[in-house]
Amino acid sequence: MCRLGYQCFLNRINWQHRLFCIAMISLWPSPLTLVIRQFVNQPPRRNYREILILVSLVFGQAEAKHPLLEQTFTPYVTSSLLYDSNYLRFSDRVDPELVTGKSDKSELITQLAAGFDVDWKHSLQQVLVKANVQQNNFQNFSNLDYVGWKNLAQWNWQSQNNLSGEIGYANMQAMGSYVQLNSLVSNLYNNTRMFASGGYLFHPRGKIKLGWFRTDNRFTDSSRAISNNTEDNAELNLHYISPTGSMMGVRLLATNGHYPQ
Repeated sequence: MCRLGYQCFLNRINWQHRLFCIAMISLWPSPLTLVIRQFVNQPPRRNYREILILVSLVFGQAEAKHPLLEQTFTPYVTSSLLYDSNYLRFSDRVDPELVTGKSDKSELITQLAAGFDVDWKHSLQQVLVKANVQQNNFQNFSNLDYVGWKNLAQWNWQSQNNLSGEIGYANMQAMGSYVQLNSLVSNLYNNTRMFASGGYLFHPRGKIKLGWFRTDNRFTDSSRAISNNTEDNAELNLHYISPTGSMMGVRLLATNGHYPQ
């Protein structure tokens, strides 16, 4: 398998980035849980509950105080080209012509996307809005052409100096992986995520945080409906904050998931 691609960005202005290191692998447990179950080739359970405890170490600097008022609006347009020598992930023993009617396993995907990022700050409050839509065209398997998107609205709230949290909504539509599917059917799915959290700095070196988030995955093709699932998650985080701003903590995560009956 060979994957090649390029991407160019136009009219991106006022962009900022931040680097951080975090030893926590379960920030998005729902897609991760779904992928792991597909790889081990186990049938999905109709209802399930999970409890996960993670110990994490985060290195970084203490956040700078927000200015009284700051607004950033970043529109952009991007184009990309991706070549994949075996897009549907056929094994060497499979004749692709018997499955797809075509002898060529490769795919060339062109994507044109547009969107904008908004970062609005006022006093201790911050509002983030991200919107992105893409047109994806397939040269070989043209029946897989689709319009995808990735949107986010998030309020990072803070009250005084010891109470803070996030409230938000995110939605994306994208093509899923064909690693386990190996057939010419649409693997387009829609993922919705709602979340809310609140943290209390009870000590200059200690913080407790409670959170809730729901993820909902829906596939557009009826043949993939068996993989639709909904998860409700509750989490408890305890953090120790060092004098340099680094954090070490424990995370307790409880998950209640449902597959269609």
